[in-house]
Amino acid sequence: MPHNISGFTKPELKSWLWLLKRRTETSAIRCLERRMSWINWLVTPEFKKEMKGAAKGLLQKLEKGVKSLNSEADYSVYTGSIGIYYLYWFLNKKTGRPIPPDRVQMLLATCKTTLKGKRFSFLCGDAGPLVMALVTDQSLVDKKIKIGCLRKLIDLKKLVLARDPETANEVLYGRVGYLWSLLFLNSHAESDDLKVESTFISQIIASIIDSGLGRHKDRLYYEWHEKEYIGAAHGYIGILYVLLKAKQHWAPGQEALIRKTLEWLISKQRFPSGNFKSSVGSTDDRLIHWCHGSPGAVFLLLEAATVFGSQEFVNAALECGEVTWARGLLKKGYGICHGVSGNAYSLMALYAHTQDELWLRRSHSFAEYCFHYGTKNEREPDRPMSLFEGLAGVVYMLYDFSEAQPGAWPKFPAFQL
Repeated sequence: MPHNISGFTKPELKSWLWLLKRRTETSAIRCLERRMSWINWLVTPEFKKEMKGAAKGLLQKLEKGVKSLNSEADYSVYTGSIGIYYLYWFLNKKTGRPIPPDRVQMLLATCKTTLKGKRFSFLCGDAGPLVMALVTDQSLVDKKIKIGCLRKLIDLKKLVLARDPETANEVLYGRVGYLWSLLFLNSHAESDDLKVESTFISQIIASIIDSGLGRHKDRLYYEWHEKEYIGAAHGYIGILYVLLKAKQHWAPGQEALIRKTLEWLISKQRFPSGNFKSSVGSTDDRLIHWCHGSPGAVFLLLEAATVFGSQEFVNAALECGEVTWARGLLKKGYGICHGVSGNAYSLMALYAHTQDELWLRRSHSFAEYCFHYGTKNEREPDRPMSLFEGLAGVVYMLYDFSEAQPGAWPKFPAFQL
């Protein structure tokens, strides 16, 4: 392989060297000798072939592990059985791999008898299984069943629109998590009669905006468990990202509020390092995750650049990418919520937006780190097979990256739209 380092700055080479030191645990000199060929290998067809091989091997490991999952105990997309189904649904769409019949039956049983009717978001509530039934091929889920699921999904609006101060607005459990469900459904439904109307979506947006009014004159205000969170999971980053994706359903006056809140976020809620705070007032510049920190902010900032056409947002996204690259190999693990595979998606999003091959190399280097799942003494996740914390998310990422095509770049599962 060529040993060519032209075009790399000294800080860039320093970052690659640091990564290789973690990756190989060899001396700095040996890392330096190996560095150039490895960097170039990351953008070759041979690398993608090896990535697909790693994905297949980890999928086999996953399939052995999911047999013990209790779908009734946890049917969430985030950590439960429907997250595993989401992976199989994705693999079917991406590679043509059939969805296992037992997974389909589990989904249908969940929608019929297990839903608790208390939570309404996609990731952690009833909307998750209902929407997955609605977007599954009609050869597997009968149209009559889908109509029933759509009715149940719409009925959740009673919880969403209730003027309860305890009702959250964030992605994991809140109104925005329900809004995401509607947008995802309308993007993937097989027919128009399985979609929700624009007026219904606008009604949900209005409830989110209205609940953020009153505390500040010039921006929206949201809290979760009495704390003003910033990150994608519980805070402004996730809320604003989904609102931006719903821009075609905005009412007059909403755009200005969303933009002012976004500008406040960028100007007031970052550390000198460029990383975003986990919550308003935080002084701990430590978290580099999708859920808290710069990796999640990348998606918001790139979407803001698309919606508002401002280079300011691209520049901020690039700064977040640098933070993610420098500090994003996490001892916490490989998962997509707070691990290396989720951070790989942030770097890939920057490549998709800028077409700068630097970000492709970086995203692939994080992906390559995940080839060795479970071997680097990272922390064991609480739900080791799950989509957002465990192995299923890593398998999803590796297949997504290995199947990437121009114009159809990988997207962070159950978040990017």
